[in-house]
Amino acid sequence: MPARSAIQLSGLFEQLRPHFEAGRPYATWNSGERFEYVRTFFDLVRTLPRVRVPDAPEWQDVLAWWLWPDNDRYSKPEPKNVWKWHKFSSTTFGYYTNWVLGGMIALATEEANPGQLSEWSLGDWPKTGLPWIVFWLKELMLWGALEPVASDLLARGVTATRAAAQRQAQSYYRQWAGLSANDLLNPSAVRNWVDELREQQPMSEVVFGPGDIKVELLRHLNNSVSHPCAPSRHR
Repeated sequence: MPARSAIQLSGLFEQLRPHFEAGRPYATWNSGERFEYVRTFFDLVRTLPRVRVPDAPEWQDVLAWWLWPDNDRYSKPEPKNVWKWHKFSSTTFGYYTNWVLGGMIALATEEANPGQLSEWSLGDWPKTGLPWIVFWLKELMLWGALEPVASDLLARGVTATRAAAQRQAQSYYRQWAGLSANDLLNPSAVRNWVDELREQQPMSEVVFGPGDIKVELLRHLNNSVSHPCAPSRHR
């Protein structure tokens, strides 16, 4: 990372510390509160000179559509523009969140273990002083969910859709209701629970989902021109 970018990232980290800390009760928040937390995070991220957010569509509309699709506060894309919004989410939110959080976690780890070069492990996280929700921000952006447990269910193929993952995640919270809000998002606890869930479900149900998907043909391609081609060796 260039020295200038590292200095800017360090400065942003100091700005974000209070915001990160405010996320300790994240597990108990409703969808609106969760979205506002993530939105504020990215609003600060985009102040970095290296972060280039396209002028259109409005980034907050895209973020709400991606993380909170059933909200009624933000605009939705027209069907023909869905692919553009999906690309925007991946290349803007996913990429920059991954880059920024990677750098900030490295800074926090260095502060916790000054001058030490050692392999990082999940057990080192509490030393950073950051709440667990910061660990999950990248996964939320990647999977398009405000629910950390749902993002893990999707990542590990336990559920096929975000809606199903959201519903399934509620079982986790009911089972571990005695934990503090921050400890509820401890990745070890979440992943142990998901492991148990996978053992209880047949693999065919876990990975493949429904066997039939209804589709509607919108255009016939009977008259399309095809061109035969053959491989050639490039010199």
